[in-house]
Amino acid sequence: MGDKNKGDPPLQRQVLLRATDELAKKLNYLMDQADAAAGNPEAKVDASKLELHFENVRRGKKVRSGAVYIDEEKFDFDVKDLPCILECYKTNDKEEIYKTGNIAQILSVRGKTPQPPSSKKQESGKKAMKVEEEEEGKKAAILAAEERKKAA
Repeated sequence: MGDKNKGDPPLQRQVLLRATDELAKKLNYLMDQADAAAGNPEAKVDASKLELHFENVRRGKKVRSGAVYIDEEKFDFDVKDLPCILECYKTNDKEEIYKTGNIAQILSVRGKTPQPPSSKKQESGKKAMKVEEEEEGKKAAILAAEERKKAA
């Protein structure tokens, strides 16, 4: 049974990526950089600019979402099953084609996820909250003192 496919090259794992315009531009730019670096051995491409993270796997549940990080920007995505399996083919001479893989899922990017404020902004926000809490505490103390005077 397995003997007839022994000489065939392995099929690639493939998915479709449905991206926002902003993400598509950034991905195209990174791919152009990688293509330019392929012809020049001295050129360096920073592969850390693109990361793909899936949510933590829970017992018995499939991972159906995650995030794409490009230049520290986060884009959330969902994994969706296609209604049927798509076969992907490739040609080198425009006459003969060969199958390179099956596509059964799509990564659908929802859009840019707002990042939490930087530490400096958080510190200034914490200071503002402290000032507000102190003012509220002072107001509460004044009200309590006035109530004690009324009660006396």
